[in-house]
Amino acid sequence: MDFFIINRRHESDRLPIYFLNVHFTKINLQKVTLSYIVIDITYGDFMVISNKAALPKYQEIRSFLMERLSSGAYQIGDRFYSENELAKKFSTTNLTVRQAMELLERDKFIERKRGSGTYVRKLPTRPSKLKITDHCTIGILTGNIELTNNLALGHIISSLHKCASENGYMLYLSHNHIQSLIDAQVDGIITIGIFESNDIKLLERSHIPVVGIGLSVPNNFPVISTDFDQEGREVVQYFHQHKLNKITVMGAGADATIVSSMLPAMREEIKRIPGMTLSEFVNPPNGEYSCTKEVMKKSKPDVLFLLNWISISPVLDALDELKLKIPGDVSVLVHGENALALHTKVPLAIVRSNIVVGCQRIMEVLFQIIKSGKAEKTHYYYDREILNMGSIKN
Repeated sequence: MDFFIINRRHESDRLPIYFLNVHFTKINLQKVTLSYIVIDITYGDFMVISNKAALPKYQEIRSFLMERLSSGAYQIGDRFYSENELAKKFSTTNLTVRQAMELLERDKFIERKRGSGTYVRKLPTRPSKLKITDHCTIGILTGNIELTNNLALGHIISSLHKCASENGYMLYLSHNHIQSLIDAQVDGIITIGIFESNDIKLLERSHIPVVGIGLSVPNNFPVISTDFDQEGREVVQYFHQHKLNKITVMGAGADATIVSSMLPAMREEIKRIPGMTLSEFVNPPNGEYSCTKEVMKKSKPDVLFLLNWISISPVLDALDELKLKIPGDVSVLVHGENALALHTKVPLAIVRSNIVVGCQRIMEVLFQIIKSGKAEKTHYYYDREILNMGSIKN
């Protein structure tokens, strides 16, 4: 399946980069095998190309020219490349070069004067903190990861894009297609998700600097992820501070299974606090929540800790049927950024990782590896925060 170029300024299908925060999952990467998404930080366009399609030559030339305009090597009024120079450099025809030049001329970056040549008319205004660097591309590689309504993934990519742009880099995004990033000769790779051992070996053989976010294999590359043990202890302490002593944990699905790894630390912390109890209702049969009301009646919790956003709707329905009010009768804390995408009628509290700071930290690590060529297998952790939007009484 071939995809078309989406230009946020000029085509009818406009999709600004910042929409990745919320609408990234409109592109279903689990059902469609993508080769890569090219995000041009100097102009704000991006395109989606199938793994059967090659990057159009004229677009490759245009990206090169925009990179040169952003590099600091040119000033307004300077003479720019000629069609013949570019045709020779890229081993292509003048017609193909002309397509690329027309894109820049249309957007007033260059001016072509008959019989005189091509001149720089305007320089890109983005990124605002551009730094001149010998490297210009970083690959973002997503592995096995749940993408449904994944606000967190969009937030991660948006944060990485901002950090890359401030350092003069362009991003390539690939879903489970390592070879496309190797072929693109990226200067570094950031992995997001879970990868097979063969994928890890391919990354190692590529000798491209690699760092990971989330559940990437930490034994091979520097990685930043959630410290579930510490988070579990902090959640228990938070409940204790707010006198919420009867805790019920609920959740279903692959992401709930991952987050439930904090439960052993929660159990240990609860043992230290007299009067606190923990009931667990994780991954019910067939992922159904039909017995939620029975669980609520039996456990009678002060607070529900939901391990993922998918749990929110059935749990709120059960509370409504039982005529239990938030926060009057019970409080609700939800794990993860995705809960922010749901506009519920009742107030919730959310525990989430500080993605912006975390992405800055791991990107700085990657930049250092690119410059030095040395990588230490270090494990970094996100800072955490709890957003109480009225669900928990202060």
